[in-house]
Amino acid sequence: MIKKTLFMLAVLAVQHTWSCDICGGGSQWLNTGLQPQFNQHYFGISGSFRKFLNSEKSHSSSASQDQLFTLNATGRFSINDKFQFSLSIPYSVNSRTTADKKKSTQGIGDIQFQWGSLWMNRGLREGKIRLFLQSQFSFRLPTKLNKEQTLPLAMRPSLGSYGVGFSVNGMLASKSWAVASQLGYFYSFMDENAYQLADQWVGNLQLFWFVPTGKLKLAPHFQVRGIKHGVDYQYDYPVMNANEQRLNLGFGLDVYKEKFAFISNVYFRGWEKFETELPNLKKDILVSFIYFLNHKKQ
Repeated sequence: MIKKTLFMLAVLAVQHTWSCDICGGGSQWLNTGLQPQFNQHYFGISGSFRKFLNSEKSHSSSASQDQLFTLNATGRFSINDKFQFSLSIPYSVNSRTTADKKKSTQGIGDIQFQWGSLWMNRGLREGKIRLFLQSQFSFRLPTKLNKEQTLPLAMRPSLGSYGVGFSVNGMLASKSWAVASQLGYFYSFMDENAYQLADQWVGNLQLFWFVPTGKLKLAPHFQVRGIKHGVDYQYDYPVMNANEQRLNLGFGLDVYKEKFAFISNVYFRGWEKFETELPNLKKDILVSFIYFLNHKKQ
């Protein structure tokens, strides 16, 4: 029972996006976190909705509201603990509304590839607690299917540039609780217009409780998410934008049963620091459904 619970939690533990969190744009994808020794294949669908206002107190014609919805299809093929490969394809519908008009765009976003490797699966305190440690490499392949110029670059479905990322994930878990953490870095290359998106750091810390309810297993959790997003460059000159530092608080509920899993997360504004005036986060919701193709009872 504990192996099954830990496995399901590890798959659901950490979620984040490699995109501009301020305007919420760019390609969003589901990162399924730690992948322990069970070597499951799966596919899933996730949906996210984010809403931003450029000023809480402004009622001028320049005030704007950004809404971003992304539907993401993802899957994983696992050879063994060291070679677990994932693919993700997003479809986004984004809009910006001002006092006098509304601009919108939609389309297929950038494709995301990921390679995960489990490096540690160790029992502590006579096996009552388990420690997992995993690394993940990611690669963003631009589709460039959406070339509309009606919205800022970060709000377009395709960012139009290649990118690479690396993250380290860890989890400490028992029968009744678990603590999961992640630290990731993503680098974007210059696009065909000599524009380069800023480097991005993302950190997550989650605390889970396990609630047995018969055939269903529930895992409510609390989360702290930190983001550091620097300055974009064009032709090697800095572009006036975010230079963002953000700390968000969130909570969620994960539900799983045999081959199926449901993940939900809601984030709220916490501490924020910007060098320029930027949209304020109002809503950030993520839900995901996962189906395991080769699930075996433990």
